[in-house]
Amino acid sequence: MRTSANQTRGRGGFPARRAWAAGPLAALAVLGGSGATAQAAPPPLACGDTITTATTLTRDLHCPEGGNGLVVRGDGVVLDLAGHNLTGSGWSGVVVQGRDVVVRGGTLTAWGEGVTVAPGAAAVVERVTLQGNTTGLGAHGEAVLRRATVRANSRGVVAEGGGDVSVEGSDLARNPVAVAVRDGGRASVLDTSVRGNELGLACSSATLQVRRSVVADSGTALFADDCGTSTVEGALFLLNEVNVVDAGAATTPVVFTCSRFLGGAATPATTAPCGGS
Repeated sequence: MRTSANQTRGRGGFPARRAWAAGPLAALAVLGGSGATAQAAPPPLACGDTITTATTLTRDLHCPEGGNGLVVRGDGVVLDLAGHNLTGSGWSGVVVQGRDVVVRGGTLTAWGEGVTVAPGAAAVVERVTLQGNTTGLGAHGEAVLRRATVRANSRGVVAEGGGDVSVEGSDLARNPVAVAVRDGGRASVLDTSVRGNELGLACSSATLQVRRSVVADSGTALFADDCGTSTVEGALFLLNEVNVVDAGAATTPVVFTCSRFLGGAATPATTAPCGGS
């Protein structure tokens, strides 16, 4: 089920709920003495639609009028972009307002946030390309970004205000800031390549965990301020201009374990060996 964008918008720019009026066809075929009723196929998705059941995008969708692209409001919903492009100039390409949601398989371009996971919502976003947005993924609830390409956004991934994001097996490149976690947010970066960004990882009054990832060719690989419960384990810092700026090192230092630094200035003074030995 979904609702149309062609209606008055409610609070926050989201469309007010209204059911689509696509009803069954009245055609009746008599076959062997029994009747069968054919049902009309639903119309293709339009900009601003609200989705409450599993849905597949069947064409590229360009939304030049502002607002949001698609809103996922149901729990357990799968939105399959099916390799299509969702482009626009508005707030968010996809807004997730439900839990246990999956968004997969397409490209989101030129939005304020490519994908927004709202407070209280939870989603897995996988096999997507987030490109040319102000923010690629905004995690205000719980988000997993898996096997994604995040490039040329002003900020690749942001978790803030209690938001929680796990970036797994992804490629983040050519963003002024690749991952930013702040103001009580939490971010994990696992098995991920963070390359060619002006600032690779940024943490401010938040928690950052990095595991088995590469941070390379950055202006600054990692900036941390008041992130004392943060850890970096099994990471490779490669050919960055500056490896680490830990503004809170005197009181709340980031803990580095089993990590290597090849080239670049500002290597941490202490890095625990692998295996705790």
